Amino acid sequence: MIENTIGIRAVGSFIPKTTKKMVSPSGDHVSIRVATKHETPYKMGADSILDMVKKAEVLLEELEGQYFFFNEESYGDYLFQMHGRQIMDIVGVNRITSFNLLQGGSSSLMLVKLLMNHLIANTNVRFGIVGSPQSWEYHSQNRQLGNAILGDGAASLILEKGYQRNRILSIATKTLGKYHDVLFNEVGGWKSPIADGPCKEGKFIYKIQNLPHYKEVEESNFLILQNVMGEALQKAHLSFSDISLFAIHSPTRLHHDRFAKHFEISEEMIIDSAEEYGFMCSAGILLSIGTILENKDLKIGTKVMVSSFGVDGNWAVMIIEI
Repeated sequence: MIENTIGIRAVGSFIPKTTKKMVSPSGDHVSIRVATKHETPYKMGADSILDMVKKAEVLLEELEGQYFFFNEESYGDYLFQMHGRQIMDIVGVNRITSFNLLQGGSSSLMLVKLLMNHLIANTNVRFGIVGSPQSWEYHSQNRQLGNAILGDGAASLILEKGYQRNRILSIATKTLGKYHDVLFNEVGGWKSPIADGPCKEGKFIYKIQNLPHYKEVEESNFLILQNVMGEALQKAHLSFSDISLFAIHSPTRLHHDRFAKHFEISEEMIIDSAEEYGFMCSAGILLSIGTILENKDLKIGTKVMVSSFGVDGNWAVMIIEI
């Protein structure tokens, strides 16, 4: 049983010091963090891993031969097809099995689920990392994504097999392929090559492409999330009343308020890192988990539900026990 126990050892982060105040399309006043030209996606990702190993009290040498699952919506730095390898080169880890994904915000929890399966199946591996840097200056429409305002930064989470604190009790996920076309970069292949023309025409940016599907997802978001929550609770053999805290990362304040209202949760039970940093997509939910782990007042055995939702057609819920 202990060998199959997976715990979250720590969450590291890099948050740029530069702040920017913006007004969202829905009229919300939002404060975000903005990376400088020296704070590249790979540099931010590497710094978040260095912060992670420091908090986890793990040596960099112990990451040799382990797993690194990289997730990002915005494009990385130079050689953007090799995100994981570039970050580990900066950190100084020579050999690590890395997987690179360009997926929506809910996919970070999906990667945690996939990573757990790898750790359980591979008896030679002890650690696994899910990491995500975000940099939006050149790959968004004035940092807007629907009604959300996009912030920069990075977060990395490390799992350890056999770790008895912050145990993952269950993860449930749902993807609706119908909504694959809500968000994407309009470049690639023969149709729109990644060349000077399409880039200058504004196609090399992450934006909402299918407005009717976007509105459909917004309308059904929390009904779908409710079903995913139910599955996660069932897998963990728990009821909704067993949960003491809820970690989310809301695209907008309206999403935050709708979440609280739909599930009848009081504000003091919700941890939402978007309130401090703005919307950071797949890095954001990792930051919310990190906030939970750093709360020294939580008693051992406290049950926390981590819920990830948005408009990318992916939903995920993870339950952890402190």
